[in-house]
Amino acid sequence: MNSLKGKVIIIGAGPAGLTAAAELCERGHRVIVLEKDPHYVGGLARTVHYKGFRFDIGGHRFFSKSAEITQWWQRRLPNDFISVNRMSRIFYRGKFFDYPLKATNALFVLGVLTSSACLLTRRYLTIILELYAILFISFN
Repeated sequence: MNSLKGKVIIIGAGPAGLTAAAELCERGHRVIVLEKDPHYVGGLARTVHYKGFRFDIGGHRFFSKSAEITQWWQRRLPNDFISVNRMSRIFYRGKFFDYPLKATNALFVLGVLTSSACLLTRRYLTIILELYAILFISFN
């Protein structure tokens, strides 16, 4: 039996693309990974170095509830995992919001009026979409 099953092209060298490439290679496929960045891989989860500082390009960080996935990455990058304490926030309309979003923080930062307007708008849109669905189903 031929050990090379076929050629696969993967677009993007982010975590998903690199994972797919590694798994396919281990299963005997020939893999080509295309990445537009000439210097870095990792997609929005990459860290770049500039003038002695590290910058995370996206808000992504490694986290998994699956021990199998964590071990998969740690086997491949045994010395490249760094642990840092950091706070992620969203800057919107001149104010910072916790990320992941927390209802109490959003309510406090947005204020009662804006938060109420958001909730009412969401409820209004939900009702409209439900009505459209009922009308669509009744006419088909």
